[in-house]
Amino acid sequence: MTNEQVARFLLERGLPTMDAAVFLDDRDKEMVVDRSGGAPVPLSQCGVSLERRFTFYDQVHTTGMDIKQALDACAAVTLGKDMTLRDYAQVLQR
Repeated sequence: MTNEQVARFLLERGLPTMDAAVFLDDRDKEMVVDRSGGAPVPLSQCGVSLERRFTFYDQVHTTGMDIKQALDACAAVTLGKDMTLRDYAQVLQR
């Protein structure tokens, strides 16, 4: 699945308290999709509050990204068989 497909899947199948999902596209641009199913828009044009946005980071984008989160945001980390300790540590610093 592409990052956009994952973001849409998460909104469709869960995240009942979220109105939008942030993801990084294939050009490393911060993009947002919402529950309307419309085309993605740049994060800079998103009108959804931090508290109502979910951010999805794929493994490639766990380093060097600084997407603002709500102060009380929670994180979930998934592990893969090819994940290194460095990758895991980078994710946990967010």
